[in-house]
Amino acid sequence: MKITSLFTALFCLAIVFVGCAFHKSPLSVGGQAESGAREGLNFPVAMNTSLLMARQFPWWPTGDFGYDLPAGTYKAEAEDDEGVFFKAPSGLSLESVEGKESVKGGIYLPKEGTTGVRGHVYLWQPGWLGGWKSFMLPDEFFSTYSNVWVLVGSDGQRLPAPRPLPGTR
Repeated sequence: MKITSLFTALFCLAIVFVGCAFHKSPLSVGGQAESGAREGLNFPVAMNTSLLMARQFPWWPTGDFGYDLPAGTYKAEAEDDEGVFFKAPSGLSLESVEGKESVKGGIYLPKEGTTGVRGHVYLWQPGWLGGWKSFMLPDEFFSTYSNVWVLVGSDGQRLPAPRPLPGTR
């Protein structure tokens, strides 16, 4: 009986580790659909666009931890049918009551014509049960377009913001 329980426990642990191994890309986590005024932001993003952050953007989405989006040029790294993932230039700063840690991550923005998907921050949460985590970008992020961040096309020109932006009504 003890041997069966041991094998069952080892099998369950193996399943957990195999599942974590497949989350090599932030796009494998998937963005959650949303309803209401947050649908269809219609950003003109593609693999040949960049996201420029003029200054740091801090956010605490939960009571346990928060993150800082650092200033710099976020390059398009991955694309799916709904949007583009822009990798942070030097990683994100994951903050908690235990301290601050630099982790890999970036910003995911929906493409033009996409509905029901909102921009997300993806970050790699370290630890043995870590992996890619997804957090919706707050309205405060979108309302700072042109002041804190901007999208830039392959020709170096700033792209216009979609209207209306969340948090600006």
